[in-house]
Amino acid sequence: MGCGYKKLRITRDKLSFPPRGSAKSVNTLCSRSAASVQNSKFFGDFEFGNGTREGHLQIKTTFFFSIRVKMPIFAGYMTDMRNIPQHIAIIMDGNGRWAKLRGKERGEGHFAGMEALQRTVYNAANLGVKYLTVYAFSTENWGRPQAEVDGLMELVCKGVEMHTPELKKQGVSVKIIGDKSRFSQKVNEALARIEGHTAGGERMTLVLALNYSSRSEIVAATKELARRVKEGEIKAEDIDEKMISASLYTADMPNPDLIIRTSGEYRLSNFLMWQASYAEFYFSDVLWPDFDNEELEKAIESFSARDRRYGLVK
Repeated sequence: MGCGYKKLRITRDKLSFPPRGSAKSVNTLCSRSAASVQNSKFFGDFEFGNGTREGHLQIKTTFFFSIRVKMPIFAGYMTDMRNIPQHIAIIMDGNGRWAKLRGKERGEGHFAGMEALQRTVYNAANLGVKYLTVYAFSTENWGRPQAEVDGLMELVCKGVEMHTPELKKQGVSVKIIGDKSRFSQKVNEALARIEGHTAGGERMTLVLALNYSSRSEIVAATKELARRVKEGEIKAEDIDEKMISASLYTADMPNPDLIIRTSGEYRLSNFLMWQASYAEFYFSDVLWPDFDNEELEKAIESFSARDRRYGLVK
């Protein structure tokens, strides 16, 4: 049936697990014969049910799994079973409420949110997602208390220092979208560093929307096209949707297939409004710091069950 947070039903004659941290697919050979597992010493002790075509794999270890059978997910495990969205965008909401519920400062909620982002990046990459765009800081967020804004800017710099080496190692490239002109020199240097050091990563692109506003993005694109018309580079009647899309921050990216918003809120909040024209939406009640692979899988399962017709009839 699949891997992940479900009981794993064995319908193969062999599961050959890759080394820890590998993104390579599991080798699977469809057969009606009994199942066997290699590398059991690494993964822990395994017990099979009836050992036949539909035996159940029971895992007795806490090294890599929970009691709910939390299998490590690698690209290739699920692609034959699910329609994995090429581009997922996430509105990461709920850090402050998460902290308040635990009697903590808002800054601690933001730090926990950064840890949730780290998990989600690698989970998404392992599932085969090619683009992950996250709403990290909106233009409206400048209106928050100065201490919180300062803490968020410091967290950006700290996050770059902490996570750049692993992102590069995992083949994840980082792209920044938004108006960087308002950031301090220290923040801009950190952003340039993470983009530069991870350039060339081909496994997945992590897009950080910082000081981002979809309305401002569209206004800037419109002004740029107006300038080109004025200078005679293009004619006004030539402007179409493709030309506008090519003038946005996301010009070199596919539009999002799936937009996820956490914490039980149901709005876009000025995020990718042009690009979201045909995106599917998934709203989760989970606060962002608690967002995990199980919730990501739920979102993808919901996406996979939908019939995307793009206004056509099938």
